[in-house]
Amino acid sequence: MEAISLKCPNCGAVLTVPDIYIGRTSKCGRCRQVVSITPPREESPDRAKRDMRYVDWPNFLLNVALATLLIVLLGILASYLI
Repeated sequence: MEAISLKCPNCGAVLTVPDIYIGRTSKCGRCRQVVSITPPREESPDRAKRDMRYVDWPNFLLNVALATLLIVLLGILASYLI
């Protein structure tokens, strides 16, 4: 038995309930509003593809520059050792 978390549509409180209660209703512990317990949404494949295409360019370019510098320094060190 796993627990799922959902948000009260009235007050925004996070409710954690066992997954065996999916399909039932419950009352929010904070505002007493009736809340439907629904299964967690599956993430759509389109959204996953969009997230994979996102690149944090400043960090990406910094990592490329550091990797290039490391390769150059290793090349210089190797030339001294040979």
